Order: sequence, then structure tokens, then C-alpha cells
Amino acid sequence: MRQACFRHMLLIRANLWTFEIEYLSNRSPLHFIITIMKKLILSIALAVAAPFAWAQVSETTTTTTTEGSGTITEFTPGSSIMLNETSGPRHYRFGKHVVYVTRGGRELDEATVKTKVRVGVPVHVHYVTEGNEMAVDRVILDED
Repeated sequence: MRQACFRHMLLIRANLWTFEIEYLSNRSPLHFIITIMKKLILSIALAVAAPFAWAQVSETTTTTTTEGSGTITEFTPGSSIMLNETSGPRHYRFGKHVVYVTRGGRELDEATVKTKVRVGVPVHVHYVTEGNEMAVDRVILDED
């Protein structure tokens, strides 16, 4: 019974953490408060640092920018274009924003695009490849 008096168990419950500290009679209560504070600060620091540790995981997507050229065989404005290239017919879809320019670099407006971009016209397309998708972002007309 006397030995039980010298040993005490102090339980502190804070949210989901339980701290159990056993102390002997020759230690001061201040020592145990410091121990509790150290463990509490360490737990808070780990809780704050954990999201940053998981945030380091990232996926890599390979994106390649390329050009293709040929004669237009099919053209759907705002959707897709099919070119007859030297290697055979190839289908391209349009990206979110497509710029139409002449060989000299002059940008074409919508009305000019409707009249000049048609089946049988030779063009160069600048596209971005993401996986198996080829998204056109620039169409260069070979005629000025």
C-alpha cells in the first residue's frame, strides 16, 4: 500500500491523444508538466508537417510539342482537322484555343478562316501531344 502511494498515474486526454505519464515520488510535478508539454508540442508539430510530407507526391505527364504538315482532307471548325501527310492521313483535334496564321505570321480573323481554311489547302499544324492525344494550337496556312 505504501508503495502505491509513491507511484501515481496521471492521465491527460486531449482530443484523440492520450498521454500516460508515470512518475515516482522523487520527481517534481513541474518535471511531468514539462514532459507533457514536450509531447504535446511534438504531436502538434507532426500534425502540421504531415500534410506537407504527403503533398510531395506528384504525377508526371509527358507533353511534346510537334508540327505536322499536309493537305486538308477533312475540316470541322472548332473540332478537328484531318491532313493527308506524306506518311498517310492523320487526324488532329483542336485544343481550347487555336490560332490561324499565314506563312508570313499574320494572324487571321474568323471571317478569313472561314474562306481560306478548306479541303485541299496545304497547311502546317503545331500540336501538343499528351499521351495519345494530339491537340492543335496553331494552324499555319501555306498560302499568304
